[in-house]
Amino acid sequence: MGKYFNIKELSYSRIAAEKGINNTPIGDVKRNLELLIDKCLDPIRQEYGKPITVSSGYRNYLVNQLVGGKATSQHLKGEAADIVGKNEKETRRIFEIAKEQGNYDQLLFESNKKGSVWVHISCKPEGNRQQCIDNYIV
Repeated sequence: MGKYFNIKELSYSRIAAEKGINNTPIGDVKRNLELLIDKCLDPIRQEYGKPITVSSGYRNYLVNQLVGGKATSQHLKGEAADIVGKNEKETRRIFEIAKEQGNYDQLLFESNKKGSVWVHISCKPEGNRQQCIDNYIV
């Protein structure tokens, strides 16, 4: 359990709750989420100084399919989270903090055609690529 985030929060899924799907992480997935909290999310939150919402964290195979996630998504391994601030400006600030800290495998400032924005951040136990893409349109 981190200072600001926990496994339960990172594995909550509205779709899973609505469909009665167990989305509880175990084993390596749980350890990956703990690493993500320790190396990425808690340090970002500490620097940001305000609450950050996790809009998507761990997704099991079925949940990932239901939300239209890619079969190679790091969300499946507990290595990724999508996070948002209260508006686009605040979400941009979160992205910049994460970029400055440099603790990530993949860092994306994402948006969709509906105008929503979020930060996708991932961290692997080893071999992080430090891939940073600003304004990735989903």
